[in-house]
Amino acid sequence: MFEGLRTPTELVVIVVTLLSYGCPVQAIVHVYHLDERTVASWRDRAGVHCQRIHEELVETESLDLVHVQADEIRGKATSWCPG
Repeated sequence: MFEGLRTPTELVVIVVTLLSYGCPVQAIVHVYHLDERTVASWRDRAGVHCQRIHEELVETESLDLVHVQADEIRGKATSWCPG
């Protein structure tokens, strides 16, 4: 996630945390004087990193689950049509 970045790790962690809580990219760009493409790149890198961890820890492990919440179930839908 942090490999090759020239920005302090602390700032990247703050930005990704704000994004994860729904803070708009434009607000982060304004407050931290960052380029919008930089913030988007960090967001995308964090997403790829999280996806890899999910695949490694959740999808490949044999988990003995008694209760699973609906938002924790990975589903695949080909299409959705209301009504």
